[in-house]
Amino acid sequence: MNVNDNYQASTIKSNSSQNKIQLLLLGCLLLVIVLIEPLYRDPLYNLTEEYVVSTQTTDKFNTTTYQLISKLDKIGSGDAYFYYLILGFLLLRRARSFYYILACVFATSLQDLCKSLYKHPRPFMTNDQIINISCSYTFGNISGHTSQFTALSFILLMDYWQHRRDQYLLGKTTQAPSKCLFISIIMLVVVPMQCLMGYQRIYDGTHSINQVLLGWQLGVWQALFFHFHLREWLISHLQAILDANSFHEISNPKHKIFWSSLIYIAAMIFHTLVFLNVDQDKDVLTEWVQNITSKCEDDIHEQESFQYPSFERSGYVILLYSSYVSKILLEKYMRKRFEYDFKQIENLENGIKNILVKSLIGFVLLMPYLIYDSTLKDLRDNFNLNYVIKVLMPSFIGGMIFFGGVFDALLHNLLKIFEKKNKMQKLSLFSKTSSQERLIQNDKSKGSNLN
Repeated sequence: MNVNDNYQASTIKSNSSQNKIQLLLLGCLLLVIVLIEPLYRDPLYNLTEEYVVSTQTTDKFNTTTYQLISKLDKIGSGDAYFYYLILGFLLLRRARSFYYILACVFATSLQDLCKSLYKHPRPFMTNDQIINISCSYTFGNISGHTSQFTALSFILLMDYWQHRRDQYLLGKTTQAPSKCLFISIIMLVVVPMQCLMGYQRIYDGTHSINQVLLGWQLGVWQALFFHFHLREWLISHLQAILDANSFHEISNPKHKIFWSSLIYIAAMIFHTLVFLNVDQDKDVLTEWVQNITSKCEDDIHEQESFQYPSFERSGYVILLYSSYVSKILLEKYMRKRFEYDFKQIENLENGIKNILVKSLIGFVLLMPYLIYDSTLKDLRDNFNLNYVIKVLMPSFIGGMIFFGGVFDALLHNLLKIFEKKNKMQKLSLFSKTSSQERLIQNDKSKGSNLN
């Protein structure tokens, strides 16, 4: 074994040991977060009720301050994250866009599992003096808005900084990312926005202080776990699959499909067990239902309240599975069938023209789903059918379309059409210029002959 082999072996061993230490520390941090939560739960919940009641006025929700911070509710909503992910898919390389989809689905699953495991109410459900206009019908612990926004904002910022740093170390850019600017953005922009979102959820009685605090802690934990333990391995793992031109060039493709299938099945079994663990007759007090009905002026349907919406969102997990398996199977077939160069597509510059073309294709592909989702009414009387038709099917098909080569094939063909059109325009312009030059030359020849 030569010196380089020894160095490489020692580096791999060092990285492996470092990963194990990181995972151990992250596991201990998660354990501490979970164990200390019961210590502050009731005191902070009671404090929330007292505070929210003290703020009750007739124009509470019409003040300028509330109108401003309530905008954060829309920024952290599920619909907003859908468009964030589409934007990320259009602008980022495929491996990084999958990383963000995983982060978003993980954050959604984490909040939904916690809600059904803790089975705790929201302040407006337990206190009839609290006025609430958001009318959330699910359990309250944890605050999903806070946990998701905290996790994804930190993940986005750390990923961007790391990407810029990698580009600098590889010599692809001459400007190193500024640590001072990075920390300033966190302290002056990101953390204040997280605090304002948490305060908005407390102010209107949607969540208690302890629910927001636990959501923030778990959001920070997820960001640390994803960035320091998962990011580098996942992106390199996915890039290796994407760089392969055929199924047979992928290292152990059947092994990858088997383990991804096993992980998906295990995740769905866990979601199902948590869902079945909730019994609305025992775990949901009549007082909660009465307060929701009186304040929201709407009858609560059992299959759209408490544990049901949380389990319904578990269907988004299949988006990850479909995207991953489609990269291995369908995308390789599409690449061979339509003879497009994936590396050329992925390395397209994010110029205005390319972004517009990508956006056009994305809009066309999403339009059937948007029409389908808006016109098909929720099947309130059939939760299982609603779960399959409105969540599972769109997620599964979406993964196949955007990661299975359909988007890439359309982009390749459309760019090819534009390129052909540009060539024809150039040829036409060249032909017209040549004709004009010949006419001028002929005129000169005639003039010289006359002389």
